[in-house]
Amino acid sequence: MFIMSPTSKMQESLHLFYRIFVTVYYCTFFTQHLIWLYQIQDNVSELVDTLYVLLTLLNSLGKLMIFNVRRTRIKHIVEIIKGPVFAPNSKRHEELIMRNAAQMKRLFRAYQGFGIVCSAMWMMYPLMTRFLGEEVRFPMYWPFSTDKLPTFLFVVAYNTIMVHWISISMVAMDCITVGFYMQAQLQLQMLRYNFMHLADTEDETNDEDDDKFEVKIYRDVESSQFENLFRKRLIMCIKRQQLIVWLVDEVESVFGSSMVLQFLVIGWIISMTVYKIIGLNVMSAEFVTMIAYLGCVLLQLFLFCYYGTQLKVESEFVNQSIYESDWTALSPRLRRPLLIMMERCYQPVAPCIAYVVPMSLDTFISIVKSAYSLYTFLDQS
Repeated sequence: MFIMSPTSKMQESLHLFYRIFVTVYYCTFFTQHLIWLYQIQDNVSELVDTLYVLLTLLNSLGKLMIFNVRRTRIKHIVEIIKGPVFAPNSKRHEELIMRNAAQMKRLFRAYQGFGIVCSAMWMMYPLMTRFLGEEVRFPMYWPFSTDKLPTFLFVVAYNTIMVHWISISMVAMDCITVGFYMQAQLQLQMLRYNFMHLADTEDETNDEDDDKFEVKIYRDVESSQFENLFRKRLIMCIKRQQLIVWLVDEVESVFGSSMVLQFLVIGWIISMTVYKIIGLNVMSAEFVTMIAYLGCVLLQLFLFCYYGTQLKVESEFVNQSIYESDWTALSPRLRRPLLIMMERCYQPVAPCIAYVVPMSLDTFISIVKSAYSLYTFLDQS
């Protein structure tokens, strides 16, 4: 995973113009919905139609601001991931990297495809509704009537471009954030492999038939060269473990405010979307569109919680990997650093939201339950 940077003055200027244009476009779209929300504040049905879109825009706008304001720190994270400490140093590491890259590619393509389908259905809904002779109302402020065909097509094109833009940008920003956590999980897998082979000699095979517990003399006592090799390996493991902890903490610090905003509003989005779906005809185009939209929202929430859980589970096996190494072949003098390392790795690496709420599947279930409770409140009011 990498983030491309401008390589010339022209590219840098165009990129700056693009970022300004997208930010203005986002803010304009958001303001139109905000004005409309104020105009229909007494109408509960139209209020719900506007709020779930407005909250989605707010979530996307918050992430966009983070990527613009903290882009230097994000680039620094990418440079660290590409750095020498995280570099592979065995064939097994390369296999893990290739597997992780393939998983990230599948995730991005599936998520992007889901977003494109959702935005395409969002475009088709007003066209099909008008084709069927029904009234089409756009839940946003316009200073002119949208009933005539030219203005109607203009508004549809305007909405389609913005919704597609939001969909693609949300997919990209989410995949970058989730990708950082996947990188941390990958590095933990590489660290575990290094720990398991920490006490191996350079020419030692890893066949299952080898009995590592038949040791006549400690390896470090027998060879000072092995002791130097062991200490070198241990130092590299310590550096990798420290950098993994830093990576998770830095990602949490950089994206913390946007993650708090996302997890706060996403429960409202789910509840209001369900509230709207309940009142729709199952065979209508709007119903299918809203189902696809709800699926995107749930997928967005699930990805963060799932990979947060995967990262924590992977970190909990680090101590086991140290114990599975051939530590019995080491003298007590070299076993002490391993005990200290096990104590360092005792605390699992667990990403959190606002440094308090764990990013886990339990949190996902709690948010869905809270969204259902909010829906029942809206349904009774």
